[in-house]
Amino acid sequence: MPVLPDHATPSTRPPDRPVAAVRNPLVRLILGPDPERHLNLKITLGGQVGYFASLLLVWIYTRNGVMDPAWGWPVALSVFASSLLFYLVMRLGWSRRLRDPSLTVPQMMNSVVFCALGCVVAPQAHILLLMSVCTTLAYSTFALKGRAVFFIQCFTLTVFGLTGLVMSQRLPHVFRPEVDFLVLCVLATVVVMLTWSGSQIAALRDRQRRQREELAQMLARIESLATHDALTGLYNRRHMNTLLTHHVERAQRHGLPLTVALLDLDHFKHVNDTHGHGVGDEVLQTLARVAQDALAGTDTLARWGGEEFLLLSSAPAPTVLALLDRVRATLRDTVVSPQVPELRVSFSAGVACHALHEAVSDTVNRADQALYAAKAAGRAQSQLAATPTTDDLPRVAAHHPGSPSLDAASAPLNATQAALAAARAPAGDAPTAEAEAEADADADPAGGADSPQRPRLAWLLGRERRLRSWVARTLIGSTPYAFALLTLAYASRVGLMPADAARLMAAGLCATPLLIYTAVRAGWTARLADPAITLLQMLAAVSWGGALYATTGAAHAAQLMNLLMVMAMAVCNLRWRPAWLVCGYAMALMTGVIGWMSWAHPEAYPPRVEIGCWIMVVFNLPTVMLMGMHLGKLRARLAKQRGELKDAVKRLGELATHDELTGLHNRNHMNEMLAHYARRHAECGEVFTVALIDLDHFKRINDCYGHAIGDDALRSFARQAADTLRNIDVIARWGGEEFLVLCPQTSPDQALVGLERLRRVFTDLTVSPQAPELRATFSAGLSAPAPGESIEGMLARADAALYEAKHAGRNRICLLSPASAGQH
Repeated sequence: MPVLPDHATPSTRPPDRPVAAVRNPLVRLILGPDPERHLNLKITLGGQVGYFASLLLVWIYTRNGVMDPAWGWPVALSVFASSLLFYLVMRLGWSRRLRDPSLTVPQMMNSVVFCALGCVVAPQAHILLLMSVCTTLAYSTFALKGRAVFFIQCFTLTVFGLTGLVMSQRLPHVFRPEVDFLVLCVLATVVVMLTWSGSQIAALRDRQRRQREELAQMLARIESLATHDALTGLYNRRHMNTLLTHHVERAQRHGLPLTVALLDLDHFKHVNDTHGHGVGDEVLQTLARVAQDALAGTDTLARWGGEEFLLLSSAPAPTVLALLDRVRATLRDTVVSPQVPELRVSFSAGVACHALHEAVSDTVNRADQALYAAKAAGRAQSQLAATPTTDDLPRVAAHHPGSPSLDAASAPLNATQAALAAARAPAGDAPTAEAEAEADADADPAGGADSPQRPRLAWLLGRERRLRSWVARTLIGSTPYAFALLTLAYASRVGLMPADAARLMAAGLCATPLLIYTAVRAGWTARLADPAITLLQMLAAVSWGGALYATTGAAHAAQLMNLLMVMAMAVCNLRWRPAWLVCGYAMALMTGVIGWMSWAHPEAYPPRVEIGCWIMVVFNLPTVMLMGMHLGKLRARLAKQRGELKDAVKRLGELATHDELTGLHNRNHMNEMLAHYARRHAECGEVFTVALIDLDHFKRINDCYGHAIGDDALRSFARQAADTLRNIDVIARWGGEEFLVLCPQTSPDQALVGLERLRRVFTDLTVSPQAPELRATFSAGLSAPAPGESIEGMLARADAALYEAKHAGRNRICLLSPASAGQH
C-alpha cells in the first residue's frame, strides 16, 4: 500500500526554529520523544490506511470464496507484519542515518509485491488490485525524484507484466489475454501520465528551492546595502543610529561607559578639487581601512556623512583619544592613493562621553562641537567635549526620554527585517486565493510567456499570456479523454463491448473536451473565477469514467485506474476544496454505479467482487487527496516566496540605485546611466550634457548649524532639483554635498537654461525649517562628450568647470570646452 512522501527529514528542519518538547503521553508513546522524527512516523502511519483496506479485502474475499483462506490469512498476516516492521524501524530510529529516513522506496516495493501476490491468490479480483498500485505510483512521483521514480515504475510494470504472463498460462479463463493486455496498457498509460504529473511537481519543488536560495541571497544583499556604505564598506548612518540607540539603552541599564567620536577629514574639499573625486574616494577608503585595523573588537566605525565618520566605543574617553592619535599617526605615513603617492591626509575629531539620561543626539552634537573646536584650533587633532551639567540633563531627557534617536533614518529597517523573518519562518500557513493563483500560474506548463517563446502554438494556445495558460490547462485536463477513446476502440475491437455503444460513447468523449476547449479558447470563460473551468473538466471526466465502468464489461475494473489518474490531475490542477469536491463526487458516483451494475448485471459484475471495487474506491481516492494536502502546502510556499522575492527585488533595486538621505539616484546608478548614454553617443551621435553641482560653503553650514541642518539642506536641494528639472533628467548624489545631473538629448546651452532656473529658485529657498534665515547656493560645471572622449575625461572637464565657477565667486554655472580644459 502507498506511503505518503517525506518532505521534512531532520536535515531540512530550519536551524533557527526551536524544537518543541512533546508533552502528550500518547503522542510520546506512538511517535517517540524526538519531534524531528514525528513527521516521518506520521507519514508511515498514514500509509497504513491502504494496508487496512487490504486486510478488509482479505477478510471479505475469504468469507465469500473469492480467496482461498489457506492463502488469504497468511497474506494478511504478512501485510500486517511488514507494516509493523516499517513502523518499528522508524520508531526506534534505525533508519535515521539512511538517505531516505522514511524508507519510501522499500515501502512502495513492498506494496507492489503484495498487490502482485494478491493477484495470484485472488485471481478474480486481480484487476481491481491495480488501483492500489496506481496509488503507489502516484505517491512515488510526488515523494521521489529522478531515478527513484523511474525504478519504481519499471519495477511495477515488470512485476505485473510477469504476473499476468504466468497467470494467463495457469488460469486462462480468468486472466484472459485480450483483457489483461488492455489492463496492462491502461497501467502503462497511467504510469506515463503520473510521470508527467511528477515532473510538474518536481519542477514546483525545484522552483521553490531556487526561489528560496535567491531570496536568501537577495535578502543578504539588501541587509548589506541597507546597513553598509557602498564606498567604504563601513556601517552607514542609518544603521549606526540603530546601534547608538541600542548601546545607549545598554549603557544606561548596566551603567557602562559609552563614548562617541566624530571624525572629519581635513581639507577634503581641496583634495577633491585638486586631484578629482577618484582620489577623494581612495582617501575615504584608506581612512576606513586604517581605522578599522586599529579598532578594538567592541568599537564600531560608520560613515556619517561625506567625509565624516562616527566612532562608537565602550571604552572611556582617554582610551578613545589615544586610539585616534594612533590612527592619525598611521594615516600620516600611509599612501592614500597610488595616483598621487605624495598625498598625505589627516583628520580632526571631537570626542564626547555619553551622560546618564542624556539623549544620544545631544551626545553627538557635543562631539560635533568638539570637532569644530579641533578644526578651529588648527586641525589634525582631537578635542574632548565638556560633560553636560546636571541642570542640562532634565532638559535633555525631556527632549527625548527613554530610548533616544537622532533622526528618521534611525528607525529600524522594518521591511527588511520582516522579509528576513518571513524567509526564515516555515511557510505552512494556508494560502490566500491570490497566492494560490500565483503559484498555479508558476506551475503552468505553458511557460507563462507570450508568443515569442512558442510562436508555432499560437494558433492552438492563443497569443495572450493568460489565455495561453488557461488553454494549456484545458488541454492537459483533456488527456484522460484521449486514453478513454483508445480504451473504447480496443474494447469494441476485441468484443468487450458492442460497437454501437462504443461509437456513441466515443462521440460524447470527443464532444466534451472539444466544447470545453472552444469555450476557453474563445475567451467565453475569462470572467469566471477559474477561466480554465478545471473543476468542470474534472467532474465531466469522472462522469465519463463512471460511464466507461458501466459499459466495458470484463475490463471494467481497469477504469478504476483511469479514475485515479483523473483524481491525481485534479489534485495537481485544483485548489484544496474543489479537489475534495471532485473526490466526493467520484466516490458517490462510483458507489451508485457499482451498486447498480451489481444488481442489474451480476454475471459481468459479480457482487462478491464488486464489493472489493467499492472498497478500493472508498480508501484509495481519499488517499490520493492526502497528496493534495502536501501539494497545496508546496504551492503556498512557492506563492509566498514569490511575493517575498518580488519585494526583495524591489527593495534591492531601491537600495542599490538610490541615496538613503536624499532619495535621489546614487553614484552606482549614475555610472550605469553615463555608460548607457556614452554608448548611444558613440553609436548614433546622440548628444547629452552632464552638470556637476556643489553646494557652496556647505562645510560652514555643518559647522555653524550642525549636521541635521546640513542634511536638511541636502534634502531641500534634492526636492527642488527634482521639481524644477525635466522628468527625463537623471539626478544623482555624487558625493557629500555634490550632485551630478545627466541631461539626455540636450546640448550644454540648453542644459544651462534649466540649471540657471534651478539656481535662481534654490537661492531663495528656505533649506531648513529649523533655520528659517538660512539660505544656500550652488556652483556647477557643465560638459558634453567630445569625439573619442571617455566618461572620465568628460567628468574631469565638468569638475574643472565647477572649479572655475567657485574661483569666479561661486553661485554660478560654468562651461569648459575640451580645448580650454586642456589649457586649464
